[in-house]
Amino acid sequence: MKNILIVIPNLNSSGGTERAATNLANMLLSDYRVTILSLTQQLEKSFYYINPQVKVIYHDISRKSDNVLKKIEWSYRCYKVISKTMKNYDINIVIGLTHNINTIISILNRSNIKTIGCEHIDYNSIPKTSRLVIKKTYPKLNALIVLSEHASKAVGYLNDNVVIIPNSLPFESNTVSKLSNSKILMVGRLSKEKGYERVIPLSKHLLEKYPTWSIDIFGDGERRDELIKMIIKDNLHNIKLNNPVENIQAEYLNASIFLSTSYNEALPMVFLEAMSCGLPVISYKNQGTDALIDNNIDGIAVESNNELIVNVDRLIDNIELRASLGANGKIKSLEFTTHNIKKKWLDLLSQL
Repeated sequence: MKNILIVIPNLNSSGGTERAATNLANMLLSDYRVTILSLTQQLEKSFYYINPQVKVIYHDISRKSDNVLKKIEWSYRCYKVISKTMKNYDINIVIGLTHNINTIISILNRSNIKTIGCEHIDYNSIPKTSRLVIKKTYPKLNALIVLSEHASKAVGYLNDNVVIIPNSLPFESNTVSKLSNSKILMVGRLSKEKGYERVIPLSKHLLEKYPTWSIDIFGDGERRDELIKMIIKDNLHNIKLNNPVENIQAEYLNASIFLSTSYNEALPMVFLEAMSCGLPVISYKNQGTDALIDNNIDGIAVESNNELIVNVDRLIDNIELRASLGANGKIKSLEFTTHNIKKKWLDLLSQL
């Protein structure tokens, strides 16, 4: 049985990259020995479930500066740790998550070890200086995984073996929301690219027109304090800010609309989770919505604050519309079951 090493900057967080890493590790266990290497020291147990048979290793080499020399030093330290781990665990295949890790594993240059980079964010959102490095290093990878056809078109020139393998559904819901609660749900890291400030005008509108409706946000991150200040400033008591929870499925089933305000998304797992629970998804237009939403069929994509408000009103006023979008979304989510995505991974790994 071959040994796979999955490398991630930080396994402590509750974001999509961390969920993708743990899902992938758990998925491949039946066919490979799997090790996860986190380049940030362990703060507590992983937020997401990891099968006990997966070996997890932590190192404290988190990057604390964007200074060029510090970035080079960080990359060198990561290279040394990854190389040592590969030797200690007789690794055959290395899978990197995030472009920083992908560039490092691309220069391992060992004929007996295969390297796979996973590009899980919108390529155009990566800083230009990083893209210059990517253009030099990504061609050296044995394969480059992207999440959608849209992403493949954006990065296809970077590697001769670009393969589309979406993230798998973290869970498959056997039930769907009744869509009867006056609740809009948002799930995700409280970071700049998620655009949570866009929810403020909607919240004000709801207070005036639909005072019984609330917006529940589940997430944590560097913009938390800023978002709290905005909520307090306008006395938006219809926004409830919650810490991440392990059983997020219950929150999907308890809501009637799923909302995303992100500026950039690749293939957001939260959309798939919401769809699996029969929730209608409404989102600002980005790569993720282009990949997952057929507008007004299995979700709604908007391009302005006014469009958002108009379409949220449509959803609130029409439970039949919510049910129709949710039902079609449920069907689409079935394309991303663990069984389907695992087959794609096994096909790729067998060809390397």
